[in-house]
Amino acid sequence: MRSIKAAVSTPILANRDVLTPEQATQLLEFTGADGLMIGRGAQGNPWIFKQIRYYLDHDAHLPPVSLDEICDTFLTHIQGVHRFYGEWMRVRIARKHLAWYCKARPGGKVYWARVNRVESAEEQLRITREFLKQRPLEEALAA
Repeated sequence: MRSIKAAVSTPILANRDVLTPEQATQLLEFTGADGLMIGRGAQGNPWIFKQIRYYLDHDAHLPPVSLDEICDTFLTHIQGVHRFYGEWMRVRIARKHLAWYCKARPGGKVYWARVNRVESAEEQLRITREFLKQRPLEEALAA
């Protein structure tokens, strides 16, 4: 990749399952790329962008995301999905996003088994709010 970067004047972007700020740094150093494309690493973790930027600028990690920010982002995202898609599709499309958010979080498997079965946006949001409220702060931040 470095030889390609050296041979062209257009910006070069790297992409390879970046899930952490350290992986982003390693990929940029290895390739010499001008920037990164991040896909799966942002699924359920939209904070990865600011975490990477901070790490690249300061060689240190940001403090963990607050429980309030996790809850607000989670609910805002799902409500946006519900508004964007039609009545039948919105609950089904939201399921994949809900799965990404709860995947590695404490109690996520139980929540997912429950929320995956509902057919209404209102019920999906109700169960999601319950899930977000019941988790202790330390567990949510450690996730």
